[in-house]
Amino acid sequence: MALVPCQVLRVAILLSYFSILCNYKAIDMPAHQTYGGSWKFLTFINLHTTVLPFILIEMRTTHHNYPSRTCGLVAVCFFSVGYILWVCWIYHVTGVWVYPLLDYLGSGSKIIFFATVTAIINIFYLLGEILNNCIWDTQKCMEEGKEKPKLD
Repeated sequence: MALVPCQVLRVAILLSYFSILCNYKAIDMPAHQTYGGSWKFLTFINLHTTVLPFILIEMRTTHHNYPSRTCGLVAVCFFSVGYILWVCWIYHVTGVWVYPLLDYLGSGSKIIFFATVTAIINIFYLLGEILNNCIWDTQKCMEEGKEKPKLD
């Protein structure tokens, strides 16, 4: 795909994200008035599936060069640990867990929960990398007029 349409797609994704952020801020919720505001919720930070259609379109139209698997997973783990520390800091300051489920878990269970969530996030990263490689390896083979090599 040409450079200009890719850039247009990225601008559309960015504008969509900002539009959602503005509309989300327009909703008056008591949780927004407490320490950390909206930024204490992971759903606010990543907006879970609202931009998913754009992400899928971009994945199909733009090849992404992933860093080495180790570097990518380390970056994902840093984000995950950073967010976990942020959630724990909010609890330390306010005495209230961002996610009420955490109030019912013991210390060991919280550690297992956070480790499991970090593992799931890493799996999603790997799935994105695999999907990207499947899409673009297939397309490259079709452009070259070859069959996709089979794994024995």
